[in-house]
Amino acid sequence: MGKGGAAGGMRMGSRLGRPIAEGQDAAADASEQQGCLLAAGGWLRGHQGCGVEEKRPSGHCAIRWSILVLKWVKHDNACMGSSRPTRRNRNETVDRWPRLVMAVLASIGAVDTGLITLKRWQIVPELACPVTGDGCDIVLNSPWATVLGQPLALFGFLAYATVLVMAVAPLLVPKQNRWQFNRATWPLLMPLCLAMAVFSISLVVLMVVVIQAFCFFCLLSAILSVLLFLIALLGPKWDDLGAQVFRALIVTLVVAVGSFAWIQASHPDHQVGNRDGRHPPVITTTSNDTQIALAEHLSASGAVIYTAYWCPACRVQKELFGKEAAKKLAIVECAQDGYNAQPRLCEAKGIRSYPTWEIDGALIAPGIKDPDVLADVSGYAGERLFPKLPS
Repeated sequence: MGKGGAAGGMRMGSRLGRPIAEGQDAAADASEQQGCLLAAGGWLRGHQGCGVEEKRPSGHCAIRWSILVLKWVKHDNACMGSSRPTRRNRNETVDRWPRLVMAVLASIGAVDTGLITLKRWQIVPELACPVTGDGCDIVLNSPWATVLGQPLALFGFLAYATVLVMAVAPLLVPKQNRWQFNRATWPLLMPLCLAMAVFSISLVVLMVVVIQAFCFFCLLSAILSVLLFLIALLGPKWDDLGAQVFRALIVTLVVAVGSFAWIQASHPDHQVGNRDGRHPPVITTTSNDTQIALAEHLSASGAVIYTAYWCPACRVQKELFGKEAAKKLAIVECAQDGYNAQPRLCEAKGIRSYPTWEIDGALIAPGIKDPDVLADVSGYAGERLFPKLPS
């Protein structure tokens, strides 16, 4: 090393080796700490610094370096102590990837339940049910498919939309507020997703054990709910994971008991006739003579149609006959809160979906039937000028 370099190294060692006076201010102390770090860094890199000829820091600088490292480990406020916590906090501002995955899953769930809701409202055409054909119609037109007069899928859509909003909110707010939103939304997301998962699992059990039909859209919703709960539980860094597990057990118990009570209350065995119940929508189409003749033939032959006042498909079936002919049909109301309902009869007949026709003592597969089909099945021999079911 040249004389200039050696002299520079001696001057740096001399400056760093001076004892710090008791009354030295914080700014001077920080400057000296930085100088020591630079010297130690130079030693580690094999460049000029304290004791470069020996490939290690010389006396005073080595001691000072060791003290500063210990202070950083213990107090987190010396020798890079201010930069590392800042970098750590910046990385933990928001749990980005768990929230993005939850947003994708919640979006799929919202589309799934939204389409079912729109189908029940007759805004979209029939949905093709993968794998099982008419299984979706059987499940989605069962007595458990409606709550408070609205499709159960509507409440599922609202739940998925809520999860989506809470998942993406911390990613969209100003940066200085993201950490607060991140911490505030996880304790809400976890129990909400768990409640959705438990309720969805109870519906799957109902679908398999009681209704005995398979609905692809319902199973998809259950899978999405379970995945959302697992991410909400394992995605964030909980301060006390044990407390969250305890909360999860409480939520599971409450939702499971509530789901069982609702399933039992909606079962046709526990439904009674209600002359003050809700009426189905008014039929608006006008009947022609052939429609009236077919309706009279069906009634005379003992044919019965089992319906529910809230069922959109039931309304379409009646509209195919028209208001005059529909009055001549033998219609049985199966909904527990429907006008003059006969839920026990529906249960005894094994009605699982609406509308369901019974002709010549045999039940026809649930769903809307063209008048021509009903005429063929019932042996109607009159003139046929019936409207066709929209394709």
